[in-house]
Amino acid sequence: MSVDWYRGDGTRRDDPGSGGMAGSRADALTDPAGYRPSDEARDAVNVALLMGLPLLISGEPGSGKTQLGFAVAHELGLSRPEIFVTRSTSQARDLFYRYDAIGHFHAAQTGRGADPAPFVELQPLGRAIESALPPADRLSASGSERRRSLVIVDEIDKAPRDFPNDLLHEIEHLRFRIPETGRPETPPIDDAFRPIVFITTNAEQLLPDAFLRRCAFVHLRPPTGETLARIIERRFEGVLARDHALVADIVALSDGLRQQNRLERAPSSAELLQFLSALMMAGGSAGLGLREQPIPIEPWLALLAKTSGDMAQLRDALS
Repeated sequence: MSVDWYRGDGTRRDDPGSGGMAGSRADALTDPAGYRPSDEARDAVNVALLMGLPLLISGEPGSGKTQLGFAVAHELGLSRPEIFVTRSTSQARDLFYRYDAIGHFHAAQTGRGADPAPFVELQPLGRAIESALPPADRLSASGSERRRSLVIVDEIDKAPRDFPNDLLHEIEHLRFRIPETGRPETPPIDDAFRPIVFITTNAEQLLPDAFLRRCAFVHLRPPTGETLARIIERRFEGVLARDHALVADIVALSDGLRQQNRLERAPSSAELLQFLSALMMAGGSAGLGLREQPIPIEPWLALLAKTSGDMAQLRDALS
């Protein structure tokens, strides 16, 4: 079996039909080319790719779970990942399609057509399966090239108890039908176009053992020290001055608060990036430390502390 290995170096494979992931603000924030995984994360991705298993990714909010999916899609030459945001009411069928029964009923009653097809909208896994099929087998024959997709099922721990096991059944078979349209079940997918599935969790609730046994797994630890500094500097490449005293102070503040366990909720790397961005936009200087800034720091602590206790701890650490 041929496997496209994930190297984790940010180099994108050539794929003229993929459409790429460049050109939007969301892409700049996600920065798939600049993402550098830990060795553990890189190895877990490759195990999942080799074995054809979904990869379960745990970690606190802001640890880079979704960014890992964008980085893998970027390197493998795939298009932007399809993202399914799990809700407390989610069902496995929701991964494939949604049917607007009320809209269809209203249209039929008002004589605007009884065809259900316009009221069916494919969802992330459904779109990934469709793009892997020959055009003749698709619900819509749009596009001429088959392609592989990466699907992120985000925050599965928010779903009902039965959802994880139902999800694995659907991922293993990767076929679906739409009874409302009378469409037959989609045909099997060639292994070369089989969607890659990443599943994220904040570990807010235990997942079923049957589900865990059928996944590869990795836990992403929050970046600290030099790793965190490189992430921040990469995101602000071309903006920061040569002297990154501000970055050094922000990293030292974050690391110190984590090591001392002083906060109820330590700021994520995404929140630290927002904090630095806000300081720079307000007239701060990258060449000066936090205490030497020409602008007040305290108003921007609202981006880091989300409880009154944490706000007091941050003020104390900076005083």
